[in-house]
Amino acid sequence: MLAKAELNYYPEEVLEKQYINNPKSKKKKKRAVKNKTKLNTLVKLACLSCAIIIMITSLFILLRYAKITKIRMDVTELEKQKK
Repeated sequence: MLAKAELNYYPEEVLEKQYINNPKSKKKKKRAVKNKTKLNTLVKLACLSCAIIIMITSLFILLRYAKITKIRMDVTELEKQKK
């Protein structure tokens, strides 16, 4: 009979009763959620910084390649003028 009476309650009421009986459990859940969100933000920032570092290094590589090709073109022009 008691089990049937408990089924008629809304879940919020059951959670409130559990919170009244054990208030520390809700605090632990909040702390766990905060730690998880902090961890998620740190992971996102780490991924973003890695992507930025990779893009910057690739930009420097492309700039150096452009300089090398420019010098190569100048050398071929000078060779053509020499002949």
